[in-house]
Amino acid sequence: MAVDARKRRKWIIVASIVAAWALVVGVSVPIVRFLERQGIIEVPSLKSMSKEEAYGTTFTADRFDLQDPLIDISNSRKFSMDLESETAQDLAKSEELEACDFLCVYGNANLDAPVEASYDLVDGTRLEITGMSRPDAAQDDNDISKYNLGFSGYEHYWLVQWRDAQGERLAKPKITYFTVKDQYRSPLDRPRDLQLSVDDDGILRIGFSAVEGASKYRLYTIRHSFAGSDVQMMPLADTDQTDVRIDQFAPSTDLDSITKCGGFDQAPCSKEQMHDTGNASLRWLLLQSEDDAMECEATKNEAPGCVDYDLGVMLGKDRAEELAQQFNERIDTSQAWVAVSAIDADGHESYLSTASLAPFMGSLPLYEAHYMLNRIDEQTNHFTGYASEMPDKLQHAYAKHYVTMLDGRTHEIYKECPKPERNDADMLYSHCTVPGTGYTVEQFYHTVDEYDKSQATIAKWKRSEPKSSVVNATFKSEMNDLIDPDSKPIGKNGVEKYKPFGSTEYVRYIAENLLAGHQMIDIDAYASSPSAPDFYDVLSEAVDQNSYLAVMIKVDYSGIVFTDVTVSNKRMVRVTYADDAFALRDAFYDKVMQAASTITAGATREGAVQIDNYLASTAEYDYDAFNAHQAGMNSFKLQNNFPRSWTSGILVDGKGVCASYAYAFDAIADQVGLTSLYVSGQGATGRHAWNRVQLDGKWYDIDATWDDAGSYASSEYQLKDANTLDKHTVESDWMLKSSIPSYGGSQR
Repeated sequence: MAVDARKRRKWIIVASIVAAWALVVGVSVPIVRFLERQGIIEVPSLKSMSKEEAYGTTFTADRFDLQDPLIDISNSRKFSMDLESETAQDLAKSEELEACDFLCVYGNANLDAPVEASYDLVDGTRLEITGMSRPDAAQDDNDISKYNLGFSGYEHYWLVQWRDAQGERLAKPKITYFTVKDQYRSPLDRPRDLQLSVDDDGILRIGFSAVEGASKYRLYTIRHSFAGSDVQMMPLADTDQTDVRIDQFAPSTDLDSITKCGGFDQAPCSKEQMHDTGNASLRWLLLQSEDDAMECEATKNEAPGCVDYDLGVMLGKDRAEELAQQFNERIDTSQAWVAVSAIDADGHESYLSTASLAPFMGSLPLYEAHYMLNRIDEQTNHFTGYASEMPDKLQHAYAKHYVTMLDGRTHEIYKECPKPERNDADMLYSHCTVPGTGYTVEQFYHTVDEYDKSQATIAKWKRSEPKSSVVNATFKSEMNDLIDPDSKPIGKNGVEKYKPFGSTEYVRYIAENLLAGHQMIDIDAYASSPSAPDFYDVLSEAVDQNSYLAVMIKVDYSGIVFTDVTVSNKRMVRVTYADDAFALRDAFYDKVMQAASTITAGATREGAVQIDNYLASTAEYDYDAFNAHQAGMNSFKLQNNFPRSWTSGILVDGKGVCASYAYAFDAIADQVGLTSLYVSGQGATGRHAWNRVQLDGKWYDIDATWDDAGSYASSEYQLKDANTLDKHTVESDWMLKSSIPSYGGSQR
């Protein structure tokens, strides 16, 4: 994992001589800086940091091989590791592994945001990472000679070696914290509290806190794609707003500007431009969609853009042609993030804040799945748009609209059609919407009775399909009067009966203090570490892995409101609880204990099966809540109409959606002594939640929702090896990503 030792020593000696000479003659200091920026020399830093200071409680010696921190090194530093010849050859042609699975540099402590860099195999067996940062905002003239080729843009970096020279996963990954000399950064603070959400019409919304002294902000999208293992960054827009939708910015084809409307000092985009733009700025994050692959297969790659050039170079032309005809999630999609920086009056950027798009991949429509829609149109044209005349199978297909989402898949979404009305041609039609998107479709009927029957049939189809319904987190914040901190250390909060959990001390500390109802939580001891994850990442795990907190915070996240404040140079979190927060917690606890008393097999495999059966026999899936969510009802309305269906409903009301099943299972399992987790990701029809249980040191996944067969639980999704449940894709937003490898891992 280390930099090539001989090369390092040689240049450090040269650098020391040149630097010393520069101090004597004075005028040569700019030359030294120029040579350092080019990577020709490296001037040793006199700064240092202990492992305890660098890694805090996030990265501990029991889970990571902690290396000495590197402070203020040259941003042109290259990192490398040696591979066995056979391993290097396998990596070069692998469709399963990439360079970042061996050695990777991250820009956040959650280890879920690789930085903009290039990964190369040098001399056939040495894997080398080179920083590839974009120009500073003050240099927006597209002059490639001004690119600062090195690590730039992040205040802190973490180099992680995940595998050894033979390609085997390390039991304790090697991690090196480092910082670089970054002369282009503005002294402005980076934008904090960056949060992403999806509006009812499927458009990405980006929000963050204002930065004092900022003249504007720059938004970016970042992708980490399989092809070449490269991480690339694309400017999205300049804006002076801190709460925006990306359809506000129409991308420009002019190299002199990022946007053609909606950006800083530009006229707002018109409604037509916004409608045409949609989530278009995210399209570059997807190499090929499932719909594209179907068309390429049908046309034998004659359709435009079927065969990707880069894949042809990597894997060979024949293999690239094969891949063009099949959707491969690993190859065709990207890991993706949104980033934001503050820009000062001189045009220089602050350090970046990033947020992952992973939880929203299946909720962001890119475009209609034209090939699939055309195929259905070809089969339905004969029926002139009247569904009742079609065969049942075709009626079922026609009841849906087909949309390509950011995850690349073709999502089948039932159209929502209101009562029909007559148009000018005296035809009975309904102006249907496609929930979660801005698309609309007209559908025709002979009679109103025909419409009523079709809606009843669609309701039956919906009930027979796999259920998936998780609402993405958007934490609330507001200003409150400051009070003295009342937080207490771990183990001193009197909440042990709720079995508080955290994968790190920071998460456990937050979970305990929230369960105890503390209103001013001092987080400085944890948050001041350079390796501390963002508070909202910590909070997200605390809520997901502590069912009682999920119950308290509610589906619309209104039950607990947070404000991140600084008092006497110490970071605090001001917390406000809804009036019913603790009553909800206690009512849920009573039901959990009632259920736990029926589990006679305790902390065993049979005990987990008993919990699965208990939930199936005492509760049912809440289809009304599921359908409302699928129809695009926002979280505020969901809270009003289905207040417990995403939280305590399974135990308190006897019905709920998948998240409620998962929270109930986790809470009961904790009480009977099982090590259990809440897990989320993608199910057959969208965002889904289930559980993970540790038995005899091994992790197993179990889905109480899909196992619910009525009066008993089937075994189809019961205690299968972690990450192997059929039609389930484990994502990485249910726990700090840096912790997930210790808890069974994820699939993306």
